[in-house]
Amino acid sequence: MDDSFRAAFNKLLATGKHNHADLGYLSGTWVQYVPTTGANWAGPIEQFTLVIDKDGVDPISTCPIAGLTLRRSGNSFVANAKNFVPKTDLNILFVQGQ
Repeated sequence: MDDSFRAAFNKLLATGKHNHADLGYLSGTWVQYVPTTGANWAGPIEQFTLVIDKDGVDPISTCPIAGLTLRRSGNSFVANAKNFVPKTDLNILFVQGQ
């Protein structure tokens, strides 16, 4: 978790809607994508694009992805690469208040 995720998470908690008194809660969804196995037999990915659409979910935490730089684009995070060879799997945590 990076500093921006921590700040967004703390902001979500500070709304006061997520305590036992009003039965609000936070939920999280962990998504893992495993591109490393395909890289073992198919070679580099000629044109790779990753789009993580927030779609009302905030905050989002991603593990560092070697060879990719995520940039914000509206409500999404986007990364592009040519001849991308995945070195790690993608791990993403979506947190949402209820």
